[in-house]
Amino acid sequence: MTWRDAHRRSEEHAAKAQVSMAGTPRLARMLYARAASFEREALSLVPAQLQRTRAILAVSYAALLYKSGQWERTLEALDELSDQHWPNWATDQLEEIRNALAPRKSRRPLRVRKVVQGRAPKKSTRRKLKLKRRQPQMLAARKAMA
Repeated sequence: MTWRDAHRRSEEHAAKAQVSMAGTPRLARMLYARAASFEREALSLVPAQLQRTRAILAVSYAALLYKSGQWERTLEALDELSDQHWPNWATDQLEEIRNALAPRKSRRPLRVRKVVQGRAPKKSTRRKLKLKRRQPQMLAARKAMA
């Protein structure tokens, strides 16, 4: 498997995880972890001459581990990645992930709720909206009757 193949598989798993985050967060975290393992494999297969590509994969690897909710593993990966020389932008992004992780080390993973477009509101919400729309009409009718 080439690094491009591993990266492609990582992207596929990450896309599936993003879609399933709204309905099944546990599955999404598992898919993010699998995507991170493919990204790690891609990082190990990239030649040293492709420094920018390596930096992009390193940041992606750390971000995917973070999204998977594996705090300790993310910290270990960040420590491992900090031993290498990265461009300033990659170092900044890795440090940003570390800073975001600091208050969460001991807590449960984040629950990301994505707004789904095109979905109808629940019945109770629809009823409340109808009542709010009718209130001015009802008040006007009461005033007319009085």
